[in-house]
Amino acid sequence: MNKSKLAVIASCLLVYSGFMPTASAEEATGDVDVEEVVVTADKIKELPPAKVTVINAEQIQAQGARNAAEALKDVPGVTVSSNSAQGKALAMFRGSDAENTRVFVDGVPLSSVVDGKVDLSTIAAENIEKIEVIKGAAPVMYGINAPGGVILITTKKASSTSGSSVTVTTGSHRDQSLAASTSGRIGSLSYLLNVKRERTDGYTAHSQGDENHYNAKFDFDLNRFSSLTILSSYTVKRNQIPNRIDPETGEIIAIKNSTGPTQSGLFRNGHDFEYMPWRSKYLAAIYDRKLSDNNNLSLKLYRTNEYSILKGYGTYGNWETAHSTWIYEKSDGWVDGLELQDTIKTGQDNTIIWGFNHESRSHKEWTNEVVTTTTDSQGNKTYTQSNATSTYRYTNRSLYLQDNLNLGPKLAVSFGIRHEQLNANGDTHHYGDAEKQYFSDKDSPTKPEASFSYAMTNRTTLHGSFSETYRYPNVTEALHPGGVYGAFGTQYWLDANPITGEPYPYYYPWDRILSEEWYLWPDGTWHQTTTSDHLLPEEAINREIGLTHTFPFGLKLDCTYFRKNITNMIKGQENLDDAGNQGDLLYYNIPYVQMHGFEIEGSYPIGKQVKGFLSYSYTNAWDPAAWRQVSDIPYRKYSFGFIYTGKNGLNAYLSLNYLGSYYSVYSTGNGNGSGDFRTATTWTVPAHRTVDMKVSKEIANREYYIKATNLLDKKFYQGAYLLAPGRYIEVGQTLKF
Repeated sequence: MNKSKLAVIASCLLVYSGFMPTASAEEATGDVDVEEVVVTADKIKELPPAKVTVINAEQIQAQGARNAAEALKDVPGVTVSSNSAQGKALAMFRGSDAENTRVFVDGVPLSSVVDGKVDLSTIAAENIEKIEVIKGAAPVMYGINAPGGVILITTKKASSTSGSSVTVTTGSHRDQSLAASTSGRIGSLSYLLNVKRERTDGYTAHSQGDENHYNAKFDFDLNRFSSLTILSSYTVKRNQIPNRIDPETGEIIAIKNSTGPTQSGLFRNGHDFEYMPWRSKYLAAIYDRKLSDNNNLSLKLYRTNEYSILKGYGTYGNWETAHSTWIYEKSDGWVDGLELQDTIKTGQDNTIIWGFNHESRSHKEWTNEVVTTTTDSQGNKTYTQSNATSTYRYTNRSLYLQDNLNLGPKLAVSFGIRHEQLNANGDTHHYGDAEKQYFSDKDSPTKPEASFSYAMTNRTTLHGSFSETYRYPNVTEALHPGGVYGAFGTQYWLDANPITGEPYPYYYPWDRILSEEWYLWPDGTWHQTTTSDHLLPEEAINREIGLTHTFPFGLKLDCTYFRKNITNMIKGQENLDDAGNQGDLLYYNIPYVQMHGFEIEGSYPIGKQVKGFLSYSYTNAWDPAAWRQVSDIPYRKYSFGFIYTGKNGLNAYLSLNYLGSYYSVYSTGNGNGSGDFRTATTWTVPAHRTVDMKVSKEIANREYYIKATNLLDKKFYQGAYLLAPGRYIEVGQTLKF
């Protein structure tokens, strides 16, 4: 679809909204009701068409979560991993990797321009009002590039009542934190300010961390019809990434080949990685205008920045002249966005949301690891470590239309469609050499989405959803195509056609030999490998169907079955260099992948002061290239426990958590493409159970608490070659004034 067609669609939407009556001073009766986006009949008002899992501030406080990553640990179908090679805490939904998860804060997307993965540990729990999780098919208003799911984080409101609090904690490994917040109102301005400082010596060698978080929220009541909200956040951390440890010898295992966003082959045989520093910040302005009783307009402007300096001790040059030294990689990326959204209530039972979004990303990366080769008249080669800068640019324009409709007193449906136009280009040194290469691509996808909720009885509700998604490769993936599909996870190969017996001539280099070979797959069939010179976008079809039932004795259960069909799934793989050693990180497409599973969520009021909860999920995410479950995703996980709220200020939380065994190669947080070296031993992380507890006591304006995770000190491992963290104890005090 070209630009003229895009303009026609926008014009039609504007004309349609123009038929709605405009507001005058006499018509307006109050402020905009921002909560009522999906209009439903009274009997099903609490049943949104899209299934949403909600974690409120009370639950977050009860379990003692320190950040958004810890708050999500009990959600079925969601795996939160903190064992990535970049040290990030990442959320993976239903077998999809972390790049397939989108995160929003107060409606503003946190788009990581660098690797597509949002570090959830940087969002402090003290600033969160609630977290909403939509797995699989999400409304098109949140984009079509989240085949895994969407995390919607709402921060606490700027209060009209003045108040402040200070929280001090200390824990194992010399963990210390200090958090302070204040809120109030000055005239038509409401404000909320949060500051948090965290530091730790770490649970093992080379795992120290020091983090600072700053958040601010300002609400301006401009008049009876409009308001302006300003959001800002700044996080800076200096943290060490734990080294791999050989479980038998206790020695450090060096990473054979790490990769920067636009540079490949960085930090060969590297260890002692450290961010010095890593910074993230965003600034957003949200303008809401009530055009009439039936028409609300919203304009969002936002900017996100991610900056880091990564230090590691490794080697540069080829295997003959390898030299060990400290290597640095500096990365600086920006995301600028604008979104115009119009919510139109066309009738008592129908609401239309349409919008336009423009987002641009720019990224610059510098490294001192690029190698320049010179040859003298006698043929002697000299390798020199030098600096190089790579750049990347991405632009996306999109239009979307979402319709939420009630068809009678029991049925609510939602459907939408979104069209995007994107362009990407870059100048990179993506193979670790001095020669700069140029990359350019563009595409124009259109994808639909639909969901429904049907109240079969007063106690039973049927819900389902369907969506098509499209994820364009991120910076690293788009600039490093060339991987080989069909060779790994196999044991037998031939350098001749297994049918005709015709041999293939000898090719050089090694990757050409590999591309001509035939491999015997575990199912007994022979396949010739295929290479990927141009990486295709990953597309998926998400489907789910579920049933929610509330029993007469109070137990509420929701059971959901999901199926995901993925075309051209993006996977990473380490290539071989000319000498047959580990070389550059490459990416390729797996033609077709199918994932499925089911999830159970439940809650039960045991009494007036005790509420029980449980969650269970089974995820079958088969990797047809590796012939096993994808990395970092267990087949099964479950949690159950209770929350006690006493009248005398005594509160308690207790949960038992089970995480089934899973495969790990200490990846970059990309379960479907490890991004690790090819010869890494695929390690099975054993299944384990942990018990977590928190007890708190409120006395006047003070709260005291003690928290224990892994209370029984069950030894378990977060990932391959990482030591077990063991039991963790924390005590804290909050003073309100």
